[in-house]
Amino acid sequence: VTPTQAPVYDLIRSSSGVLLNLLEELIALQNKNAPGSQVLTKMERVEAYEMTLLYAIDAAMAEENTRSDERKAAVRMAIDHTRTTAVIIGPGAVLLAIFAALYLMRRILYALVALKNASLAWTSGHLDVRMPKLSRDELGDVARSFNDMAAALKRQDLELRTTKSYLDEIIDSMADALMVSDKDGTVRTVNPALRQLLGYRSDELLRRPVDNLFPGGSTEARWMERVKAREDVRDIDTACLARDGSLVPVHLSATVLRNPEGEVHGTVYVLQRRTSAAE
Repeated sequence: VTPTQAPVYDLIRSSSGVLLNLLEELIALQNKNAPGSQVLTKMERVEAYEMTLLYAIDAAMAEENTRSDERKAAVRMAIDHTRTTAVIIGPGAVLLAIFAALYLMRRILYALVALKNASLAWTSGHLDVRMPKLSRDELGDVARSFNDMAAALKRQDLELRTTKSYLDEIIDSMADALMVSDKDGTVRTVNPALRQLLGYRSDELLRRPVDNLFPGGSTEARWMERVKAREDVRDIDTACLARDGSLVPVHLSATVLRNPEGEVHGTVYVLQRRTSAAE
C-alpha cells in the first residue's frame, strides 16, 4: 500500500466495520419488533455507510488502475528502450567482433609467414636471419623462442665449423695417407698424402667406391671382407691401385667408426707405402 492509498484503505476498513455493526443492530431491531421509526433511522445510517464504503472502494480501484497503467507504461518504455538499444548496439557489436577477429587473424598470419620465411632461411644455412619482434603475448613468445633456437644453432654451427677446420688441418698435415669412407664404402675424405701416394686428384677419389682402389685376387683381399663385416683390421700388407694403373704396395690399417649408440657410419683407412711389394 502506497502513502496515497493508505487513507482510502483505512476508510474502507473503518466503513466496513461500522457497516457490519449497523447491520447487526438492524437485524436485532427487526427481531425485537422495534418501532418502524428506529428501524428506518438505522437503515438510513446503513445506506450512508454503504455509500461511503462504495465510494472508498471506487477510489481504491481508480488508484489501482492508475498505478497499473503507470506500471504498464514503464514496462513498455523499458521494452522500447531495450529494443532501441539492441537495434543500435547489436550491429555495432557484430561489426566490432568481426574487426577484432580480422585483426587477430592478420596478426596470426603475419607471424606464420614470418616464421615460414625464417625457417626457409635457416634451412638454407642463413642462421643470422631472425623473426621480427611481435607483441608480448603468445605469438611474441613463439617468435622469441625461435630466435633463441636460431642463435643456439648458429653457435653450434660455428663450433662445428671450427672443429671441422681443426680436424681438416690435422688430416692435411698427416704424413701418412688417410682416406675416410661412409658406411656404404664410398670415399668421402682424402688427405694430400693419399693423393700424392696414388697420383689422383681429389675429385677423382671422392664419391668413388673403396673397392675400386683395392683390386681383388690377392691373398690379402680377405681383409676387405672383414671391414665389410664391421671389423677393424691392423697392419695389413696389400696393394692399392694408382691413377696410372700401377699397384702401389701399402701397409694398411682400417678402423670402423661408430656413434655412441654403436651404429656404424664410416671407416678410416691409414696407408703407408711399403718399400717392397713382396708378400
